Amino acid sequence: MSGQIFALAAASILSFSAFLGSDSLLRLNPWAILFPILVGLVLAPYLLKWLVTKILTNRIDDTTIIPRGWNRFTLKWFSLYLLNWILYVFSFWIFCHSVGYNYSLLIVGPAFAAAYVLGYVAVFVPAGLGVREASLVLLLGSVMIPEEALLLAVLTRMWTTFVEIAPGIPLLMRQLRLKENSSS
Repeated sequence: MSGQIFALAAASILSFSAFLGSDSLLRLNPWAILFPILVGLVLAPYLLKWLVTKILTNRIDDTTIIPRGWNRFTLKWFSLYLLNWILYVFSFWIFCHSVGYNYSLLIVGPAFAAAYVLGYVAVFVPAGLGVREASLVLLLGSVMIPEEALLLAVLTRMWTTFVEIAPGIPLLMRQLRLKENSSS
C-alpha cells in the first residue's frame, strides 16, 4: 500500500505544473517543476507518516506502531519513486518525439503524469480506461490540436499496455510449455 501512495505522490508532484497550463511561466522557468519536487521531498516523510498513522491507528485504544527511522525510510522510498516517475515522464517525452510530436519535456511530461494520476483515481473504470486518455487530451489541448492529442493519447495507451504486458509474455510461454510437457 505504501508503494502506491509513494508512486501517486511522486506522480502528483510531477503533474503539478500541468494544471498551470501551457501559457504559464513553466516554459521560461523550470523552477515551476523543481520547486514542487523539492517541497514534496521535504514534506513527504511527515505527510506520509501522518497518513499512515491515521490508517494504522487502533480504533479501540488509539495506539499506533510506527517503525523507528520512519522519516529516513519514507524519504528513501519516496525519492526512488520520484526518480522512477522522472524516468517514466522522460520516456514519455522520448516516445512523443519518436511519433513526431516535438514538444517540450516541461509541457508533455507533467501532462502525462497528471493524466496517469487522474486515471488511477478514477476507480469506476478499470485501469483508468478512457479517463487517462481524455485527461491527456484536455491537458495537451492548449499546445496541440485535439486530433493530435487524441492520437497521442491512444498511442500512449497502446505503448503503456505493451510495456506492462511484455515482461509477462515469456513467463506465460514458459507456463504453457510446462503445462504442455506435463500433460504429455
